[in-house]
Amino acid sequence: MEEKNYDRASLSSQRLELEQHLNSKQKEVCNLIIAASDSKQAELIFVYGHGGTGKTFLWKAIITALRAEGKIVLAVTSSGIASLLLPSDRTAHSRFKLPFDLTDESVCNVKKNTQLEKLFQDTDLIVWDEAPMNDRRCFEALDRSLRDILNNNDKPFGGKSFIIGGDFKQTLPAGVPDGDDPRDARWIHIPEKFSIPDDEDGLSKLISFIYPVESLQNPTASELQQKAIVCPKNDVADSINNIIVEMVSGPVTTYSSYDTATPHGNGGGESEMLNPAEYLNTLNYPGLPPHSLSVKAGVPAILLRNINVTGGLCNGTRMIIAQLLSKLIEVEIITGTRVGQKVFLLRMSLNHNEPTLPFTLKRP
Repeated sequence: MEEKNYDRASLSSQRLELEQHLNSKQKEVCNLIIAASDSKQAELIFVYGHGGTGKTFLWKAIITALRAEGKIVLAVTSSGIASLLLPSDRTAHSRFKLPFDLTDESVCNVKKNTQLEKLFQDTDLIVWDEAPMNDRRCFEALDRSLRDILNNNDKPFGGKSFIIGGDFKQTLPAGVPDGDDPRDARWIHIPEKFSIPDDEDGLSKLISFIYPVESLQNPTASELQQKAIVCPKNDVADSINNIIVEMVSGPVTTYSSYDTATPHGNGGGESEMLNPAEYLNTLNYPGLPPHSLSVKAGVPAILLRNINVTGGLCNGTRMIIAQLLSKLIEVEIITGTRVGQKVFLLRMSLNHNEPTLPFTLKRP
């Protein structure tokens, strides 16, 4: 019901408008998919294009055209933030119930005689954007599951039409040919006006350039959503965060975690003795917040978990902290489809399974 509960009249008008702006190659793909759907013929297509070439626009045109006819299209992406770009999109793991720990024998967690199985049976098209960002075993797991669900072991994905798209060159090339050797583009010369001196105050100067004090004292969505500082390492991100918190006026609120270690086998008491809380508090791993988190109201923030993708709360959503409570943080969303909306974030427990550790670190 959810996948068919669309305003078909509105979608039909959107379809005409979108199709008018398709270029010749986009029209070719769009017409091929629509014709295959009308004739009940399965198509397996990979659409490759660099960023900005119109892949997302093509997906919207195809999805709108088929949904306007009352057909079911499942649109998925590799990440939560990318899923906000397409109508009624979901992450691949969420939609197909893919396991997080993939193996060469993995299958989707879809049982027979369930609503999800019925949804897959009635689906006309699957659109998977940012495909190169996913592990190959994601596609293999879905392939095995659809063959089983649809009782069609002879065709890929059980005979469902499948569009896979993406860009294998996510990192765009940058370089300036050397004057003596045009083929040598290893050196990149940054204009002086865009350079910040490499000294002890370099990081503070960079932050002040991107986030002037005035913009932090009176933060607005329209201004902060246009700015970001990209850094390669967590310790650099922590340093930037600390400086920005100091720049914002107002009292500091510090949240501390209550770390525990759960041994992989027996011996809980021994693990607790060998790994006291003081030691666990010092552990920092990618994807885990630090033991102590100091923030202020007005500080820009970014979400690192998929909490509610349909509600705009996913990995990559940017926000402004509005209010700090003992067990809640009120934030204002400044990117995606829910700009300006205020929501509450709950304290949540995160687990980290480091292969080299004899225990699972739990950080609530």
